Amino acid sequence: MSYYQAWHRRVGPNNSFKPNLLRYGKGMAGKACHAFASTTQVGLTQALGCLESPLQSEYRFELLDGCLCKVDTATGQTIARHEPIGTSIVQAFPVGSNVVVREDYYEFPRGQSNVYCLADNFDLVWSAELPWQNDVYANPVIPTPEGFLSCASWDGMSCTLNPETGRILKKVFTK
Repeated sequence: MSYYQAWHRRVGPNNSFKPNLLRYGKGMAGKACHAFASTTQVGLTQALGCLESPLQSEYRFELLDGCLCKVDTATGQTIARHEPIGTSIVQAFPVGSNVVVREDYYEFPRGQSNVYCLADNFDLVWSAELPWQNDVYANPVIPTPEGFLSCASWDGMSCTLNPETGRILKKVFTK
């Protein structure tokens, strides 16, 4: 079984998800991974399913309250937490030993990429090249069978990204 096939056999989304906005926040300790909140959607773990890498079984990644958490598979304890750069994290999936992340494009700081790659310790590996200077990636990042990443931007560019560098390999205007 290829890596691509193994990744797509993960736990699927739960169609019963009905997003609601968390409009306040307070500090809470514990493995629930709550620390700070603002206007963000809650319940993303249910919506996106488990993000367990087929290459690493000692931990998995979960999206909790717009943040990416690394969770010990055996104990369920949060090992590490990555706060979003600009908005909230809406997509994350493993690529090799790294994690590709997409943050919500709405109100994301222009001129910065809302798609980036993190090492398993959450150090930044790369930020995806933008097709235009003030563009953002509005649609989900999709791993292709050829091993690349595909994503469309708000300004109508369909891009193929190199998963090792985040550089655009091909871009096509689609609007």
